[in-house]
Amino acid sequence: MTLLEFLSQSFTPFHAVQNARAILSRAGFVASESSLPNLRRGDKRFIDFGSALIAVSVGSGSAFHLVESHTDSPCLKIKNVQPGDPLRLNVECYGGGIKSSFLDRKLTVAGRIVTDEGGKLTASL
Repeated sequence: MTLLEFLSQSFTPFHAVQNARAILSRAGFVASESSLPNLRRGDKRFIDFGSALIAVSVGSGSAFHLVESHTDSPCLKIKNVQPGDPLRLNVECYGGGIKSSFLDRKLTVAGRIVTDEGGKLTASL
């Protein structure tokens, strides 16, 4: 996946992490649940936090590489819905958006939906 493909397919922070997971998995990285276990030479691990990702690759000797991403800025957040025709969504900009980079595009809605099913929260893209 090229950088431009990654950017065009990463509609939200959650999509960016999902795409990064796929890239890391193809490169031989293994997902860890909530912490990095005792790492050994040659280990390639990552932890997915939903909108953030940490990846570690342990090389030979005392060398290692650690990469962390923070993917949620800038982002438009839906504040509330105004009833009527046409339907209007109020949004706010989260983070330091460069508005000129998206004012000439058609805007769509993308994101993560969180549902409460009997006290259990479930999130999906």
